[in-house]
Amino acid sequence: MVFVGCVFSPVTTDIFRHLGATELQFGLLAGIPMATLFMQFLGAYWANRSHHRRPIFITLVIGARLLFLPIAVLPFLTGLPPGAAVAAMIALIVIASAIQNLTTPMWLSWMSDLIPRRILSHYWGVRQRYLTLTATLTALTVTAITFYGSELPLLPLFLGLSVLGVAAGVIDIWLFRTVHEPPNVRTDAHLLQTLLAPLRDRNYRSFVRFSVVWTAVSMLAAPFMQLYTLDVLKVPLWKTALLWCMPGIGAAMVAPLWGRVVDRFGSRPLLRVCVFLKPATVLVFLLVTPELAMPVLAVALLLDNMLNMGIEIATNGVMLKLAPRENRPMFIAAIAALSGLAGAAGAIAGGVILRHTNSVHFDLFDRTWNHYQLLFLASFLLRLPCNLLVKRIHEPDSAPSRMVLNHLMEIWPLRVFAYPVELYRKLSGPEEK
Repeated sequence: MVFVGCVFSPVTTDIFRHLGATELQFGLLAGIPMATLFMQFLGAYWANRSHHRRPIFITLVIGARLLFLPIAVLPFLTGLPPGAAVAAMIALIVIASAIQNLTTPMWLSWMSDLIPRRILSHYWGVRQRYLTLTATLTALTVTAITFYGSELPLLPLFLGLSVLGVAAGVIDIWLFRTVHEPPNVRTDAHLLQTLLAPLRDRNYRSFVRFSVVWTAVSMLAAPFMQLYTLDVLKVPLWKTALLWCMPGIGAAMVAPLWGRVVDRFGSRPLLRVCVFLKPATVLVFLLVTPELAMPVLAVALLLDNMLNMGIEIATNGVMLKLAPRENRPMFIAAIAALSGLAGAAGAIAGGVILRHTNSVHFDLFDRTWNHYQLLFLASFLLRLPCNLLVKRIHEPDSAPSRMVLNHLMEIWPLRVFAYPVELYRKLSGPEEK
């Protein structure tokens, strides 16, 4: 979390702006690394045939994270042609992402073998709480640096954060040497047979279909929200960094709760609740004004990442429970890789749309609207049909969604929202009799 928080902070966004990156390049920056998720199929095939996953994972991920050191140095090279530094930085990020994705099925199948099934989602929720708290502290530190160091040159600030992030990232992976690796269940099945197995499973196929569509329509707008906050809403850099601390706080507040909900009621009902509520966030970005940006976006990002955490924990629950152990890496890769490719297409499409609608401005309801808001509207409308896809996911023994809602309404502080309804029922009860 320290690694990610430092190398992908708002300072990095500002560096790309400083180097003259276009909106299309921001779309490529978000989309192309996701396109490398196809490497997960190769990683899954490798994991299926390996006796030990741990040494492969440690070696490759450390190598990928060290690539962010030359990325940090590239903006200092003044003799490069215009745009060359941006292109080279994007290329190195793509390579690092490809290597990272190669190892993801190895790591997830290793963790799935390690964590007892009866507490899988609860454990994942507790883990996510600590991760998000660390991410929030990192984001707050970056915010403080950008605020108190507002007079510092941007390039040295970016270099310092990158070096700190890479150091933390290498230490992180090195610590996995002490984590036990259960024996790996190997399979010698043909590559095509293992590749097609997730799509031949009817239950898993409906889950893959939802994940692909949901990621694509979400990534149509998500990569441009921070850029929109800086460029259009004109929120200062340090305030933008502060806003992006809110998602970590929201996730940390509810992560263990979501884990317990999934272990008790199943993944599908929580997924339905979160997907139904999630489009509200992009609607907030569509409607918010520069005057109200700070308070409104702070609340929106806090609540949004509560829902994101619910979707993540529920998705992991479905993925790890439905996947058979003998071919688990490939089932994991099918979700991550196909969803990632769809997300890459969505992000790149968003960049292309913004580029070709750059001149769109019109007045309506006493406001001036632009091409970013049109993109947010499109993403909002496309997210709504995903509720139908969630309903088609089959999870044996899962509870109805209303049971999850009733359970949530019994928990503080959510019970506060249900109190007026309960009071009305009590007051009207005698009259109804």
